[in-house]
Amino acid sequence: MSTPQPSAPAGFPRPGAVPYLTVSGASEALTWYCKVFDAKILGTPITMEDGRIGHAELAIGDGVIYVAEEFPEMGLTAPRTGTASVSLMIPVDDPDLVMTHAREAGGRVERWTYESHGQRNASLIDPFGHRWLLAAPLGGILHQGDVAGFTLCCPDADIAARFYGAVLGGETTRNGNGFAVTSTTVPVRIEGGHHRTVLRCAYAVPDVEAARQRVLDAGGAVEATVCHTYDGVPFELVGTDSAQRRPAINGEAPGDPAYITLETDDPDRARFFYEQVVGWTFDGSEDRGGYEMPGVHPMAGLTRAGATTITPMWRVDDAVAASELVTSNGGEILAGPEAREYGVAAHCRDPQGGRFYLGS
Repeated sequence: MSTPQPSAPAGFPRPGAVPYLTVSGASEALTWYCKVFDAKILGTPITMEDGRIGHAELAIGDGVIYVAEEFPEMGLTAPRTGTASVSLMIPVDDPDLVMTHAREAGGRVERWTYESHGQRNASLIDPFGHRWLLAAPLGGILHQGDVAGFTLCCPDADIAARFYGAVLGGETTRNGNGFAVTSTTVPVRIEGGHHRTVLRCAYAVPDVEAARQRVLDAGGAVEATVCHTYDGVPFELVGTDSAQRRPAINGEAPGDPAYITLETDDPDRARFFYEQVVGWTFDGSEDRGGYEMPGVHPMAGLTRAGATTITPMWRVDDAVAASELVTSNGGEILAGPEAREYGVAAHCRDPQGGRFYLGS
């Protein structure tokens, strides 16, 4: 999947001056800005006789910033830790993704994405001390490969609704042979009548009929509304032209999906299938623990396992407290809760055998 170029929210002002950033470690800063903000180096940076970068230019979206190494002897110093006298605002298409990349690359999240003043906003401090404000349009259309909806297929929908309602705090309404979860920011359903618990995802594609044909070409099966992978995993297809709001990259409300893990005994074939049908690309390797699908909302990964399944991570406010609710409502804790680099997580099993994670 291609990376969408930043687009300014309506009324985004034209800069009145070109920012000239002084940093400690200009070469590292240029690499960081290119990785996190998808910036491009213009021309060749000017290197001084002592090896310090005296001037470099970066294109970010439709604008340009200058970067140089600090020269304390001239009174030009990088920001000191914990202080910032200037904030730089940039338009982005996907603040959640930018914030995730920034955090993974050593930046500090000051405030995660929130809605205010008619747009989506976020703020971060880069490793060189500069403060960035991100701005994006509200909502956002589905992108190819996004996971647009989730159906928890299980033997008994009533048992599942009671359990997950107690653990995640969700609200549901009865809908056919199951329930619709009404408290999440993305469509989540609970559907009974299945012989075991599986998660059925709905993937966004530009052309549903063309994607259904690609399912067949890649060895899968197609029914009236549900498709199956080559090894029987059920899924659905929805058009990117849907009016549905794009899911957040790690969920927003309790009960939202924050991450999904595709477990498979044949990662190569699984990657081929999803590349052909959904348009996913993959970063990583089995030696590094598996693959991630960059740009997908919510975040997704693929890893080798003994059996094929999809395991969700549900967002909660407090994974430790939610873990206690798992056991008190008939579920089981398989691992954790434990602190990880992205927060606190616990690996659980519900009363009908479905595995899932809690994340906060």
